[in-house]
Formats: sequence, structure tokens, C-alpha cells
Amino acid sequence: MYDDEKTHSLKVGFMKIKISYSSIILCCIIAVSAITSAQVTVPGTYATINAAIAGVSAGATINLLSTTYNENVVITKSITLKGIGGTSVISPSSGIGITISANSVTLSDLRVANVPRYGIYALGRSNLTFTNVICTGDSIGAALSNIIALTVSGSSFSQNNHHGFYSSSGNSYSFTNCSFNGNGTTIGDGSGMKIYNLTGGSVFTNCTVDNNKYHGMEIRSGCSNLTVNGGDFSSNGTSSTPGSDGGGIYIASYSGSAVSNVTINGPLTATNNSTAGIYADAQNGTSDLISTLNIGQSGVVTLTSNGITQGAGILLWGNIQNATVTANFSKGSVSSSAGIIIIGRTDGTASPANTVVANSTFNPGYSATTPAISLTDQQPAQYKCYNGVTASGNTFLGLANLAAIDAVIYDHNDNSLLGLVTKIGNVLPVELVSFEVEASGNGAALHWTTATEVNNYGFDIERCVADQTLRSDVINWQKISFVRGSGTSNSPKEYSYTDSYLFPGKYAYRLHQIDNDGTEKYSESKYITIKGGTKFPLLSQNYPNPFNPTTNISFALANTEYAKIIVYNMLGQQVSVLFDGIAEGEKDYHITFDASNLTSGIYFYKMQTMSSVEVRKMQFIR
Repeated sequence: MYDDEKTHSLKVGFMKIKISYSSIILCCIIAVSAITSAQVTVPGTYATINAAIAGVSAGATINLLSTTYNENVVITKSITLKGIGGTSVISPSSGIGITISANSVTLSDLRVANVPRYGIYALGRSNLTFTNVICTGDSIGAALSNIIALTVSGSSFSQNNHHGFYSSSGNSYSFTNCSFNGNGTTIGDGSGMKIYNLTGGSVFTNCTVDNNKYHGMEIRSGCSNLTVNGGDFSSNGTSSTPGSDGGGIYIASYSGSAVSNVTINGPLTATNNSTAGIYADAQNGTSDLISTLNIGQSGVVTLTSNGITQGAGILLWGNIQNATVTANFSKGSVSSSAGIIIIGRTDGTASPANTVVANSTFNPGYSATTPAISLTDQQPAQYKCYNGVTASGNTFLGLANLAAIDAVIYDHNDNSLLGLVTKIGNVLPVELVSFEVEASGNGAALHWTTATEVNNYGFDIERCVADQTLRSDVINWQKISFVRGSGTSNSPKEYSYTDSYLFPGKYAYRLHQIDNDGTEKYSESKYITIKGGTKFPLLSQNYPNPFNPTTNISFALANTEYAKIIVYNMLGQQVSVLFDGIAEGEKDYHITFDASNLTSGIYFYKMQTMSSVEVRKMQFIR
């Protein structure tokens, strides 16, 4: 081999060695990168949370142990910080618990407690997600401003010194199943949550906001397109600070910055709040405005015992345009509060306009001095409400007659200076004046009459077989039919129903009246006896009917003979055989038909004997 060939061979070999060494280094780098971009534990892979944040790549998950971390955490990357069921506690002795300085950050299953300033702080970030996060004992639980796309679920911002949650601006917030309770522990104007300038279709679903010293939820200037779906907003306004307010949900426009398009849906409860269950305030400046406020258009909004010293279930004060209210109002034990107060600015320059109180229920207890609907709450004359109100289709319970409704709607005898309440179709509830049942051959004839009806969906007819002492309460009631009601009516309505093909014996009947909103009540029970002499063969109508998924069918024959009972669908196809054999004469047979494996629809059942055929129709509804 020539010398140059040897040299070439050595060079090639050296290159091979260099390549192999570089590959090893590259593999090590990749391996380290894989660790830092996946999951690490603190303490463990890193000694502190901040060291872990510095060491990992974006997208990593940092797992915390069940311990207390006394450091001011600063998140500078898009990471997930995950604890263990809230037993991972971040609790520095000064400053801020967690500062978020990056987008797309997730906090999960951790607790930020007893922080002198903010538990969690972020400014100008996007796509933040909190799941099962607890902020408690902090000055403010969480202060997040100018955030785009904030998603919070199953989290608690409670027992903080000032507010539970605060935001001066933001877009597209979503809170689900969160709690904001007992805030303002050391500062009298501490609320559960306080938000300004929140836009972009934010939604708060099924949150609990109770026992805060000031308000429960504050929706303030600049907020628009915000929806509250359900939740509990009770016992707010517990502060001893003189002149402090307490609204379950407080909506306020200040300094000319309007609030618009706020929707409050049920099922929602606001009980025992100091001033009002729902409090809309646009009365401080001539340019203040709250426009398009919808309360209770979906689900039931229940307002009980609000206005501890003075106030109402709902208070609309000042320049509030286009408010629609549907709610269930109860005074409870509070003697001085009204149902809903609509009141103008103190200087008379503006007052609520286009206010509609419709399809609400006012429970017993309201009077001329504490009215169900009040335009001025009998305040001095400067409190003007000259744009009027429409009260339409409301139900007033506990009143003797329709004329008594006027006594619980206060507008100073329709004085035009103070405003007018236009009253349309306000009524008393369903009033059952008679219910009779009588035996008719081998059946029962039911007759009942109502004097008035409000929102009446209809009547379930229920039957049971009574024992020898006629104690029907020890027997299960069965729904056998349904008769639709007349909705809302101020004139008497008559109803009837015939229950045919009964075996000899004692029976009890009652009416189960149901309103469109699900409210229900029962009539007294009526008893009858079906005597012998029944015409055979007898195939009873199934009950309940319609049914889901089981129903009961009875039959009897005059003499002992073969019988077969078959169920068919609408196409005439056999779907079940209920009985096939010899039946003893004058013996009652009871069969349960289970349609769990069938589709909803109409079915027929036929009893065929040696001498006759009987057919009945039934309906299965899933």
C-alpha cells in the first residue's frame, strides 16, 4: 500500500471516530431535551419550582408534591403546573404567590394560600386554564387583567382578605362549578368576584357566591355580552362597614361607561342578601347606562328574603334600558322588603325605561306597604320613575281575588309624575273548586272544575287500589292518564275523564296538577267501590299509560278456559306474549309488561279466548 493510501485510510478512520463521538453527544442532548419537555417533579428533578420552570421546555408539566412551597413562583413559559388535590400549597411570606408571564399556562390541583398580595396575578396574557385551583387567605385570591380566553373550572376563590377574584378587563372568560365564598375577611368592601370591561361572550355557570362582606358578584362598567347560567348568590353584604351594600349579583355603570347585554338564567337562587338578590345601579352620573338586562328568561330564578333592612328581590335604579324580568319572589321572614323596586335617579334626569315584569310568581306576604312591584318604594318625590313598567302574566299567591293584585303593585295611584304600571293578564294560580268521582258500571267517572288557572300545563290522573280501611296512602299511586290544562284563564273550566274496565273492589283517585314551570300540587283523594256483576271477559286498560318502561295489565274470564295475550307494534308484528295458558274463571290476573328493549310508539295488546277477542291500545314513551 502506498503512503498516501495509508494516510487516506487513517483520515477516514479518524472521521469515523469523530462522527461516532458527535452522535453520542447528540443523543445525550436529545435525551435531556426529552426530559425537560415532558414531566418533572419538584422537589426531585429540580429543587424549586422556579428552577424547574427555567430548566424545562415549553409544553412541559411540572408536578408538585404534597408539601408547602415558600417561593414566589414566576411562570415564564407555556407550561402546566400540577399539584396533588390541593395539598400542594404555594405560600410565600411576601409578594405574589404565582405570577403568570406567559401565554397558554395551565394550573391544576394546587392551592395558593395566605399570600400578602395576590394569590395569582397575570396581566395581558391569553389562553389560561385553571382546574381545581384554590386561592384562600390571600389579600386578593386572583387578580387577572387584560386576559384573552380564561377557562376556570372546579376552583375556589374563598376566605380572602379582600376580593376572591378581580379583573379590570378581559375577553372570553368561562367559569364553571366554581366558588367565591366568605371574601372580605379583613376589608369591608370585599366581594366574591369583581370584574370590569369584560367582553367577548363570557359565561359563568353554576357558581356558588355566598357570605361575602360586600357584594357576591360585581359586574361593573364596560362589561358586555355576559351570561350567568345558574348558581347560588346568597347572604352577601355581611360587612359592618356603614353604608355598605350587599347584592347577590351587582351590576353597575359608573363614569359614563355602560354595561350592556347581561343575561341571568336559572336555575339560580339569591337569598338573604342585604340589599337585593339582583341589584342594577346606573344612578350616579347622567351618562351612566345599563342596557338590555334579561333575568330569568331561561330556567327559574328564585329570590327569597332579600333586603334585610331595606331593598328588594330585584332593585333597578337609574338609567336602565330594556330590562325583562321573570322570577319567583318570596318575602320569607323579611318584613320590610319589596319584590322588585324600579326607581329613577335622585335628580330626576333618568329612570328605567321599557321594563317588563312578566310571568313571575309572587308568593304570599306582599302588601301595599311592602309591594310585590314598586316604582318608587314610597321614597320622597325626587325619586322619579316616569317611564313606567309593564306587569304581564304574573301570578300572585295568597290573595283573595284578582282585584287584590292592584294593592301589591305600587305606583302611587297611577300618578303620572311617578310613573305607571301597565297591568296585563296578572292572575291568581290554579284554583280547584270541585273534584268528584262516581262509579259508573264497571268504571269510574271523574269530574272537576277550576275557577282560575295560571300557567297550568295539566292534570295527571292517579289511581290506587284501596285496602279494607280505605287507606290509600299505604298503596302505590299509579298514573293512568293525563288531561291537558287551559294554560292561563280567569274563567271557570270543566274537565272529565272516564276510567273503564275496573275489577270489583275499592279504588282511590286524585289529581296531580302541574304548571309549565314544573310546580306541582295534589288534590284530595276520592274513593269509590266497584261492585260485582262485571261483564266478562274483562281486559283492563293498561296503567300507567303512556308508560316508561313498564305498565300493568289486568284481565279476568267468566269461566276457566284457554287465553292468550299478545303485544303487537303498529305494523302488526308480534313483539311479546304476556300470557299463554289456562286462566281460572272469575280470577283476577295482573301482568307487568316491560318495554325496555322496544322503541317509543303506539302498541296494541290483544286477549284471545275460545269465545272472544279484546284489543286495547297503549303508548310507550322513553
